[in-house]
Amino acid sequence: MESGIKAEPLVNTGESNAAPESQETEMARTLSWKQVVFLALGAPALVLFNMGGVSSVMGAAAPLAWALSVIIGVVQCVAYVEIAGMHPSKTGGISVYGATAWMWRYPSIGVIPPWSHWVAWIPILPIGVALAASYLMNLFIPADSILATWQITLLDLGFIQDGLTLRISLRFIIAALLMVVIVIIQIGGVASSAKTQIIMSLCGIVPLLVIVIVPLLTGGFHLQNFNPFVPVSGAWDGIGLRAFFGAVLLAAWASYGSETAACYMCEMKRPSDAPKAVFVSGGIAIVLFILVPVVFQGCLGTEYMLRPDINSGEGVGAALASMVSSNPVFCGVVVVMLVFTLMLGSMTAMADTARTLYQGGKDGTLPKFLAHANKNGSPSAAIWFNFVVDLILLLFSDYLFLLAITAMNYILCHFFVLTGAWIHRMDNPDIERPYKISDNMLTVCVLLAFFNMFLVGAGSNVWGSYVLPLGIVLALVGMPLYWFRHYVVDKGQFPEGTWQDLIPKGLTEPPEVPGSIIPKVCICLGIVFMLIGYIAFYVML
Repeated sequence: MESGIKAEPLVNTGESNAAPESQETEMARTLSWKQVVFLALGAPALVLFNMGGVSSVMGAAAPLAWALSVIIGVVQCVAYVEIAGMHPSKTGGISVYGATAWMWRYPSIGVIPPWSHWVAWIPILPIGVALAASYLMNLFIPADSILATWQITLLDLGFIQDGLTLRISLRFIIAALLMVVIVIIQIGGVASSAKTQIIMSLCGIVPLLVIVIVPLLTGGFHLQNFNPFVPVSGAWDGIGLRAFFGAVLLAAWASYGSETAACYMCEMKRPSDAPKAVFVSGGIAIVLFILVPVVFQGCLGTEYMLRPDINSGEGVGAALASMVSSNPVFCGVVVVMLVFTLMLGSMTAMADTARTLYQGGKDGTLPKFLAHANKNGSPSAAIWFNFVVDLILLLFSDYLFLLAITAMNYILCHFFVLTGAWIHRMDNPDIERPYKISDNMLTVCVLLAFFNMFLVGAGSNVWGSYVLPLGIVLALVGMPLYWFRHYVVDKGQFPEGTWQDLIPKGLTEPPEVPGSIIPKVCICLGIVFMLIGYIAFYVML
């Protein structure tokens, strides 16, 4: 594999590779750490997206999968805070910060984490607005009306997954309009988005907290709904454990999301405040990702959770409202407020994925046009690109299958970022770190990286026999994009500024990469752990 430093020039100083100033407007430093927390609050809102999916395989034991996944997600954040502090000039989140460690040695591998991160979170916007549209339709349109049932099938994809199609329906139209609203807000700049997100947080997260707290106080919560505490398969045998790992993987797609607070490093007035934002976001995530599934199960019971509308997510809003009151007017108000919760999660995803694409455009790993920011300091080219992709994804009839493939990519991304934190310790010991974790804590995070790869092998195909291979193929798509950008567009040179955060004080360029077998060992062990998970639960079982 090629080396990012020894084999290729680090900095491109030629005019041919320098984008016009209008195309590379810098992101504006306007955010406080408290505003970043509000921007990251969309991650806990993702519990509404796949709570039904996790329950569909875990039944009464679903809260266990949520608890394990969110605790792992928050523990991992300690490593993310360290590497985020090393990159004060970059945006795009943890995948970008971890990717620089791999790009240093193997650029073709280094492009996988940011690409997989984008793949993982790009469906959030279409899924979020589609669920929001479903909530509104269930509230205002009778289920048997022609408006509710009308649809035009564009393409039958049953050869991939039974019942999978591309279609246009009223839900698609309403969801597309909601998507346009989110894009308009994002184009206005991060400061404007933060203000809007604060309003949506109050309208969405606060009611969600009220919904899960009230039943605990009024007697609507019943411990017998957790008996028997087993997966839907009926026992904690091999099949039950396979379902559990699949549930943890799907839950992690949402619960690992507290890392999004690190995405705004180069837009914070004080980048050194990033640890506050990440840890506060992690604390909120632990509360919501454990409390919501526990109360949901305790109030409604396993039989209710296995309903098709709960599995798809379309009936989750009405179910949560019914936990507090049976009054139709009150329930309607609650459902509308939960629409804000879904919009909140969608806004967070749009902001995060757009910044990942933007930084890839600046660093020379993704198409150059993505490095455009408008006068408001918003990554407008990446936002509009996301919008086009999301419109296509919105056509899919089965979002759970789509979510499973992207969840696999998200876990894969975390493997590369966590091992990247270890590699940064070896290759860049002299780079300033506003926050540095202990060696023991770093070891824990590296061990979690390999557990994540085991999770990919053991849990992916719970959601469909093609999830694992399709997910791997999708993760590798980033490589040819990088090759074209780097070797054809940039003539084998990285844009100026790609490595600026990794230049120690007193030097003008990064030091030579030391020889080490550790990165290769990480990749080999990652593949081994993935194969162990797959063989144990799909070959031997």
